[in-house]
Amino acid sequence: APVLLDAPVEVSGANGGRLLPPMATCAQCRFTFCNYCRKVYHGLEPCSFNKNDRGKLLKEYQNGDAETKRQLEARFGKRKLEALVNDFLADEWMGANSKRCPKCYVNIEKQDGCNKMHCTKCNTLFCWLCMRVLTGPDPYAHFNNPVGTTCFNQLFQGVVMDDDDVDDI
Repeated sequence: APVLLDAPVEVSGANGGRLLPPMATCAQCRFTFCNYCRKVYHGLEPCSFNKNDRGKLLKEYQNGDAETKRQLEARFGKRKLEALVNDFLADEWMGANSKRCPKCYVNIEKQDGCNKMHCTKCNTLFCWLCMRVLTGPDPYAHFNNPVGTTCFNQLFQGVVMDDDDVDDI
C-alpha cells in the first residue's frame, strides 16, 4: 500500500543520501507510524527497540562507515545510539556473568565461595548449579544427597582456590 509521509521536505546527507521524515501514514488503512522503527507513531518520544531490532541496529552502527554512522545518528540521535551500545554491552555481560534468582529473578553474580547462594533481595537460598530453591533446616543437604539431584558432592564445584585459600586449610 502507498505510504503518505508527513513533512515531505527531504533532508540531504553529505553524499546525497536522504533521511526520511519521522512520521508516515498508510494511505490504505490510515495507520500512522514512525518511519524509523516502524512502530506506532510516538511523537518526540525516542524509538524503543526489542532485543532483535536493537542487535541489528547496533551491528549496523558499529560496522558502518562514517556516513552510515552519521545518518543513523541523525535518525536516532547520537546519545540514544551510545546508550543502546552501552545497554547492549551491559546486557551481554550480565548474561555471561550472572544468573537470576529463581524466586524474584534479580540478577546475581557469583564472585567466589560455594554453590549455596543467598539472594539478598528476597532471602531465598538456592543452588547455583541447578537453580533449585533450597528449603528445610539444612540447605547443604541438597549437595549431600546422592538421590534426585545432579549436585551431589558439588558444593565447591567450579571454585578456584588461590594461595591464600590453601593456607587457610
